[in-house]
Amino acid sequence: MKQRAIIFDMDGVLIDSEPIWKDAGIELFTRLGVPMTRERMAETMGMRCDEVVALRYEQTPWKGMSVEETSNELIRLVVEKTKALGQALPGALSAIRVAQEMGVKTAIASSSPMVLIEAVIEHLGIGGFDSLHSAFSEKRGKPAPDVYLATAKSLDILPEHC
Repeated sequence: MKQRAIIFDMDGVLIDSEPIWKDAGIELFTRLGVPMTRERMAETMGMRCDEVVALRYEQTPWKGMSVEETSNELIRLVVEKTKALGQALPGALSAIRVAQEMGVKTAIASSSPMVLIEAVIEHLGIGGFDSLHSAFSEKRGKPAPDVYLATAKSLDILPEHC
């Protein structure tokens, strides 16, 4: 079966952002008085930021910032650190380029919010994607397949052809 589209995940596929998420989470949660380690941050990798913050609040409530404010601050920190430290993973940029040169539709489907997806695209100097989709616009975040299915639909291509 010929692939008609490639849907790239972003964090840990296109950009080495997992250490950035961990560092930002440790910084923010420590500031809020919530004990946090790289191992605890690793437990929630791939989840939407708002889901991670809600989970941590449920486990260890804090004062001073709402869950929504905390989620927004975590996103702000990750965007800031990504612009300063983010690096493409080996082969990621060439994979995008080759797919686009072959006329295959390309898209990004990520648990990250759109503001971070756009920051990564700008920081890495990549573009030409046929669709960008954040799990924040879906009812369920990963590991549910919703973000990937919605991205395939936005490309007007059946998921099995992606």
